Amino acid sequence: LCLGPTRELAAQVSNQVEELGHYTRLTGGLIVGGEPYPPQLDMLQNGVDFLVGTPGRLIDHLRSGKLKLDEVEILVLDEADRMLDMGFIDDVMRLANACPPVRQTLFFSATLDGPVDHVARRLVTDAERIEVDTADSRHLDIEEFIYRADNEGHKQSILLHLVTDPDMKQGLVFVARKASADELASVLRLAGHDVVALHGDMPQVKRTRVVERLREGGVRLMVATDVAARGLDILGVTHVFNYDLPRTPREYVHRIGRTGRAGAKGTAVSLVTPPDWIKMSDIELFHGEPLMRMVIPEMEPTRPAPPGAARVGKRGGRRRYGRRGGLRSRISKPAEGESDES
Repeated sequence: LCLGPTRELAAQVSNQVEELGHYTRLTGGLIVGGEPYPPQLDMLQNGVDFLVGTPGRLIDHLRSGKLKLDEVEILVLDEADRMLDMGFIDDVMRLANACPPVRQTLFFSATLDGPVDHVARRLVTDAERIEVDTADSRHLDIEEFIYRADNEGHKQSILLHLVTDPDMKQGLVFVARKASADELASVLRLAGHDVVALHGDMPQVKRTRVVERLREGGVRLMVATDVAARGLDILGVTHVFNYDLPRTPREYVHRIGRTGRAGAKGTAVSLVTPPDWIKMSDIELFHGEPLMRMVIPEMEPTRPAPPGAARVGKRGGRRRYGRRGGLRSRISKPAEGESDES
């Protein structure tokens, strides 16, 4: 049994299971919300070797008595930290308790501090801890930039300008609210861009369709919320735009990790209004160094920069911002005080 936080992530895991088991007798199945019940009930009645699902719909089937977990040998929690953030802790524990106490449990999480560590200790015994990567690791193949904006309208104008960059093959724009995803997608569409929105209020069939359109290259831009985009693995994404800043620095790392995948180069842009600078400062503190400030000629911010917002200086370590072409030289320039040597 494999639990995942979102339908999209569960579907991706299920697809991998199907590929890995193609030449075996092992069977797999997917159970997520937003899909009709009858096919899921038929699958449960026939039984599968590897079941992937989201906690909410699995709990529905458990309550109805259609889902039997007494023969589960391996329990997998994928992106456990995100499931806890989304309020699935009670459902996760109930599903785990329905499995046999003697089993193997695999607990995958970007972080293991606080509540996540507490849940992990309740679910695993004498576990081996394996650190493949850390949540605060730097994305070495991603160039990161900051654009200061005076207000929402200015921020929107900057984004509309940046997405004209010919080096941007596909872009993922993050917003904080579901309504914002639809609104911003409409603005981009009116400006002539191929764009789709992705958020939790969309029917599952539509969510699947828009993700496939992006994956197949049928659309250039996607505006998404964090929850909906969690776990997306689309190699064609060259740019990530933080239109609204994430809640935490770790979420920032997760977001920009949607680009620069599989050894490819990526670009991450954060659009920052004055109220956002506390969050942005936390992100830079988490990084251990300031990010490059950029401006668009004739679209420079007019409001004074908050303390620390315009800081410049030499960065230790590798020279990260020396790439010529693309976003840097075609449509933007370093903010005053920034240079290739800063």
